[in-house]
Amino acid sequence: MPSYLVHVMEGRARLRHAALRDPETCASALHLLQEEKEVREVQPGKGSLVLLLTEQANLPAICERLEEKLPQLVSPAPRATAGQTDRAAQRSGLHAMLGKLLPGCSGITPRRMETRAMFGVAGLCVLSGLIGGKGTHVLSGGLFALMAARHVWVRRKAL
Repeated sequence: MPSYLVHVMEGRARLRHAALRDPETCASALHLLQEEKEVREVQPGKGSLVLLLTEQANLPAICERLEEKLPQLVSPAPRATAGQTDRAAQRSGLHAMLGKLLPGCSGITPRRMETRAMFGVAGLCVLSGLIGGKGTHVLSGGLFALMAARHVWVRRKAL
């Protein structure tokens, strides 16, 4: 399968490539895919296209025909910019620091660690509310609200 085919499930596929950020290339790909008999609908996004396919669709053949018309899709996507790699390094540095502080968490992904921390703070909030620790309840409730707001903001495209 091509590198730009990032997600495939029954009746649906997502194509993502840096070349699709160019409006002309995206429009060409959109037009070519709409002409395919096995493609029911094409939905454009930012640097991606979502294909809604028929049941008998042959996705590898569709990709081959698309690559023939748009050879820039065959080339690999450009590497991350310096700003993106800096942010990734900061995240991995924070994750490494938390792994040292909490030895049992070294093999957990940063996203899973965030989620567990958020649920832990929510549990502390509920528990302190039941026990009667008003200050702890308010503090942990505020912390949970901040963590939940950050979670929604970071994952707003997936929600």
